Amino acid sequence: MNSIVFYLTYPLIWLLSQLPMSILYLKSDFFFFLIYHVFGYRKKVIFGNIATAFPEKSEDERKIIGKKFYKHFTDMIVESIKSFSISEKEILKRYSYKNPELINKYVKDGKSIALVSAHLANWEWSFSLPLAIDGNVFGAYSKLRNETFEKKLKENRQKFGVVGAKTTDFIGVINSHFKNKTQGSYI
Repeated sequence: MNSIVFYLTYPLIWLLSQLPMSILYLKSDFFFFLIYHVFGYRKKVIFGNIATAFPEKSEDERKIIGKKFYKHFTDMIVESIKSFSISEKEILKRYSYKNPELINKYVKDGKSIALVSAHLANWEWSFSLPLAIDGNVFGAYSKLRNETFEKKLKENRQKFGVVGAKTTDFIGVINSHFKNKTQGSYI
């Protein structure tokens, strides 16, 4: 059944990924309208969480935060779709790293480093990190239930050189690398 779902949906995802980002962002606006205004996807949970996180904010301010969340959410969906066909040139144009030389200094010294970031941008696009820094890059990811999608997504995430490992296995990977003196940058 998982294979059937994959073979029915992946061609559509791949075709969408071929569209320019300007068109995908227009689609994101449409998805925002559907998810926020038509379906109200998880509105109670999201606005409950916003109220808990920002009790000092007025209802109007929390509504603005909620709308910005939904817009960011739909933008990340189309950006994730684009990741299936994005080129090196385009990913470097759209996703940048500040001060990669700081990481490269540790790599040059043969040291490993853990890299942590907030989910403010599309974390799927962090698979471009090997284009910006030297050395081995290893990334933790959450495994999908659909094995066929899992294989394709892992392959896609590794196309610029990140070596992926399931989050549940990541500490073991790091320990193994330390034991074998394998230098790495870990995201």
